Amino acid sequence: MLLYPGMNQERPVIAILTAPFGAGHQLAAEAIRQSVQASCGEARVFDPFSRLPAGAGQRLVQAYLDLLRYAPDLWRLVYTGTGDLPARDTFQNVLSQGLWLLLGPILEKWMQENRPQVVIATHPFTAALVDAWLTLRRETKGRKGHARRHGSCREQDELPFFVVTTDFLPHPFWFYPTVTCYCVATPGSARRLLQAGIPAHRIKVTGIPVREQFVTPPDPQTARNRIGLAGSTTTPSTGSEGSTGPAPPTDSANRAPLVLVMGGGLGVGRYTHILRGLLTVETALHLVVFTGRNPKLHRYLQHFLEQFPSSNHRVDILPYTENVADWMAVADLLVTKPGGLTLAEGLAVGVPMVLVDPVPGQEEENAEYLAAAGAVLTATRWRLRAVVQELLTQQEVRLRLRRAARDLARPDAARRIAQMVAAAVDS
Repeated sequence: MLLYPGMNQERPVIAILTAPFGAGHQLAAEAIRQSVQASCGEARVFDPFSRLPAGAGQRLVQAYLDLLRYAPDLWRLVYTGTGDLPARDTFQNVLSQGLWLLLGPILEKWMQENRPQVVIATHPFTAALVDAWLTLRRETKGRKGHARRHGSCREQDELPFFVVTTDFLPHPFWFYPTVTCYCVATPGSARRLLQAGIPAHRIKVTGIPVREQFVTPPDPQTARNRIGLAGSTTTPSTGSEGSTGPAPPTDSANRAPLVLVMGGGLGVGRYTHILRGLLTVETALHLVVFTGRNPKLHRYLQHFLEQFPSSNHRVDILPYTENVADWMAVADLLVTKPGGLTLAEGLAVGVPMVLVDPVPGQEEENAEYLAAAGAVLTATRWRLRAVVQELLTQQEVRLRLRRAARDLARPDAARRIAQMVAAAVDS
């Protein structure tokens, strides 16, 4: 059905709203965009924070990172204290109203310009913002007693609003009354929504959407060739160089275990604590450290490695990179903070994972959920060395972790979401 003049009936606009507070939310949006664009519509990803006056969005992100770094217990208090009624409703109302005051005009303008037929949110902040937008327009329509003005979006009572959660046990600050459908990671996620009073018909277990490169994980040898690690082995790191290239080709039978270290696309994890543990592992390792979109962290770690000039480990420090699936496909082990998207990607590839240094709240729950399912190991920073050393000597445990990860993986999540979006457009 053609909803307004000038609309391309063949390619309806699908709005995917995200936020810059954690790269995983943006990667989920990109995964959905890829699938929607390939199947049912003109997918447009929008970060309303990017339209704030110069530097304001970046300052908000930095404030969030500083909160996690310097006051993690405060964040835990907020997270746990707003999980139940009545604090949950109060928090949601304050959040929605605050975000509307900050971003409402930006969202309204973008919606008028793009006129989507479906709206998707991949961050609780954009879920709150869209909820405020829909609620306000319903109230306006009720006062005026007629449909919203010509040329705007589809009628709000008909506008499908999807919320795609990016944690394995989502917090109630994802939950809003105007949401048409929640796309959640696991049956455990669905149970949490049901316990919060959300009707079952509004909940779909899709998995966390991952990009196309993870849907069919690459063959390890092909991946090794693509990233230049064919037949590589370890070379002692000088530390001062903070090396950025693969080790020179040699006999693959002598290859050192490849251990990836990730802290999310923003580079949040306490890398120095993790590296101190890994650099004392007795087995010679090839460590590849991903610093995300954080050049300051990249430079800091290069200087940090100067403290270990005689290490028998090779350490490569890489900035944000797109071909993560290739690296995971060839890795013996991934040491990471338990962000939802990184975990979903790791499950899809089946890489053995050790989870360390979780953000209080959502990441702690991610780690507990997957550890209980037998798909990951967890370690404190003080136990990391022992856990990694033991795991590298236990091939059967690594195989068990790979099997459990693949059993939990839902790499087709983005495609399933795109199918539901297509059905919503046609309804």
